[in-house]
Amino acid sequence: MKKVMFCLWGLLGSILIVKSVWAYDLTLTSVGALSTLGTNYSVVDYIGGIPTLTGTASPSAQVGVKIKTLLNYATASTSGVWQFVPASLDQGDNLITITSGVQSISFTLKFNSTTSASVATPAALPDEAVLLDAGVWEYYIPALVAGIGVYFLGRLGKDKMQKWEKGD
Repeated sequence: MKKVMFCLWGLLGSILIVKSVWAYDLTLTSVGALSTLGTNYSVVDYIGGIPTLTGTASPSAQVGVKIKTLLNYATASTSGVWQFVPASLDQGDNLITITSGVQSISFTLKFNSTTSASVATPAALPDEAVLLDAGVWEYYIPALVAGIGVYFLGRLGKDKMQKWEKGD
């Protein structure tokens, strides 16, 4: 009975740890035909019909898309891809904020306000320290630390249970 209880507590702990480690980051991958993949845009100039906003988030997550003051929601697919087509956009500047959980992306969409083709103005590039923090290691390191922690907690628990069974 003791081993079963110990296994259940370990399983519950590992589920809680893994759930937070494998979540995807919120991204905006395109505005209409304009790819925003890998770049943080503060201003996007877009000419044409109403663009589809596409991105990624945690699988099945609710993604809030706020255009000026109107908030709508899209649901990410099981693979984490979400899409949103605004019902309408005002000509000129439209402040867009996309949120999922505590993550947020904001930019200004200049809709049909210039005569040039779709052009994006990138925000300032992050410095090297920020880029080092943005890699896949942010997912692997917590998983490795959690795995090592579970291993040592298991060894400690095993020793304690053996002593307890012997009556020490």
